[in-house]
Amino acid sequence: VPGLDARLESGIDVLDIGCGSGLAVAALARAYPNSRFAGYDLSPEAVSAARAASAGVPNVRFEVRDLAQMNEPAAFDLVTAFEVIEHVADKRA
Repeated sequence: VPGLDARLESGIDVLDIGCGSGLAVAALARAYPNSRFAGYDLSPEAVSAARAASAGVPNVRFEVRDLAQMNEPAAFDLVTAFEVIEHVADKRA
């Protein structure tokens, strides 16, 4: 995405949906310390693993959230979905 690297370097709000163990979003948070990252996942076990994997990374947080109930679309400048869409039962929802 043209200009995305510069925006991440300057600082934006990023959400990773279906974050699983959080490895991707934690790596991004380490690479772009001026940006703020959130990872949402339906699985409490996955969020627990993500929190453990990102210990000491101050610009990332993880929450157990049902994305079908998400009502904060304007809260993020960038939304990512790494290897999650194929696991969603009702893709339209």
